[in-house]
Amino acid sequence: MTKRERASVGRERSEGTTRRAVPMPDLAAIDLNLLVAFEALHTERSVTRAGRRLGLSQPATSGALARLREMLSDELFVRGKDGLVPTERCAELAPPIARALLDLRAALTGGTFDPKTTTRTFTIAGVDAVLGVLAPPLLAAIHEAAPSARVVVLPIDPNDAIAHAEEGTIDLALAPVTTLPTTVGARELFEVTGVLAMRPGHPLAKGPAAKRPLAKGPLAKGKSEPVITLEDLTRFPQIMVSFVGSSRSAIDDLLAREGKKRHVAFVVTSFLAVPHVLAETDALAVLPAPFAKKLVAQGMISTAPLPAGVPFPSLRMRMIWPLAHDAAPASKWLRDLVIQIAKRTV
Repeated sequence: MTKRERASVGRERSEGTTRRAVPMPDLAAIDLNLLVAFEALHTERSVTRAGRRLGLSQPATSGALARLREMLSDELFVRGKDGLVPTERCAELAPPIARALLDLRAALTGGTFDPKTTTRTFTIAGVDAVLGVLAPPLLAAIHEAAPSARVVVLPIDPNDAIAHAEEGTIDLALAPVTTLPTTVGARELFEVTGVLAMRPGHPLAKGPAAKRPLAKGPLAKGKSEPVITLEDLTRFPQIMVSFVGSSRSAIDDLLAREGKKRHVAFVVTSFLAVPHVLAETDALAVLPAPFAKKLVAQGMISTAPLPAGVPFPSLRMRMIWPLAHDAAPASKWLRDLVIQIAKRTV
């Protein structure tokens, strides 16, 4: 018995408990194909779609799931309204199995990656405002270079970006993360500023505000924009984007110090919903400038600079990836593509 084992036995005796040893799994008895099936089932959340991905019939995929349940002593997936729902044990197993399979694939291919022939799935997570800007050209570029690849795009709360990368459940995340731990890889893409958005034809764009002195805005392209004041913010309803449902921000604190108050009429959890609400109301919204620029180009909104003194957090859009993927050729290829698209688009 080793020194560590004797110490463990001593602790158990001193605590008056008898602990049951957990047997180590017999790796020789584990079929690697079942782990590949596990990965497909966890990604697709459907026996039928997982079978297509694996090139197996539905009965064969169901049989693989049955063997997985027996091998891992857990139900793994239960039926939900929208497909298979992972159990708690399944959620725990998914990240390490995904990492192990990724490392194994990289080792077996000798560290090479050919986008023209790859059939792998890339998972990209991001804040919906940046996805709205980068995803269309990025997906088109991926499809052109890697026509047999699949891309899964997931909108996320920016506060969860680090956790997703650490768990290895994504290939990369796009989020304005301020503090970066050493447990992930990261690259800054661009700075994010804010603008005030409204529908085309809004009173502030066409009415009294337009007769005031004009200022240059970040999206004006040489054209002048009306100056919006704090008083204007109190005259019209506001749309607030909050991933946690909060209806108060630093803007409200500023107005309170000035003895003013705005009406936050709508709280939404997605930037993608904002232009559609603006189109039907006289509401105003603060949007990230890159996202607003695209909406202006599509004729969906008009913009103006934020009123003087209105705070907008200093944000830097970053690309974040699992540290375990840092040297992987496929990950490096994808990251280089994102950098190219960001430089060309923003």
